[in-house]
Amino acid sequence: IDQVGLLGDGERARCIIVEGIPGIGKSTFSWHLGVCWAQKKILHDYHLVVLLRSRDERVQKAKEVSDLFCYKEQPKQEHEAVMEWIRSNKGDGVMMVLDGYDELSQDLQTSSIFADIIGGEVLPKMTVLVSSRPSANQNLKQLCQDQKCQYIEVIGFGKEEIQEYVDGALAHNKELRD
Repeated sequence: IDQVGLLGDGERARCIIVEGIPGIGKSTFSWHLGVCWAQKKILHDYHLVVLLRSRDERVQKAKEVSDLFCYKEQPKQEHEAVMEWIRSNKGDGVMMVLDGYDELSQDLQTSSIFADIIGGEVLPKMTVLVSSRPSANQNLKQLCQDQKCQYIEVIGFGKEEIQEYVDGALAHNKELRD
């Protein structure tokens, strides 16, 4: 997870596509990435990491960048300051994590604020991490085709990792663990 966004030449990827079959852990990966950033464990080059779940109604109704980065409950002055900072830097130092791209309608995938951001037309210096099932990756690859991209496949746990997880989760209850 500490290598997310880094290309072999040490440069930052503009677009990161995280793919995997349903239920394999893409959403958990996205959430964990945000938590690790908040704890200052990873992604030290980023001043802001925003996790957006595409199934959220607020996200699906977004028409502008500000709809994605600011909540209506924020004081107007704070909202404007955040957006001014993001726009003035063209997104540099910001990572948007869009979890569940495949859950967006076809229209939202190809012609919306999401397509504009992923394609680099809006906030061209922002890093965009998009998780998706393989079924939607053709659209993603088209949007990212002229950018520096990193592809990550989530393959889930192997037998040893499952045992390690169960042992840790049930460490307090030997009877259940065995």
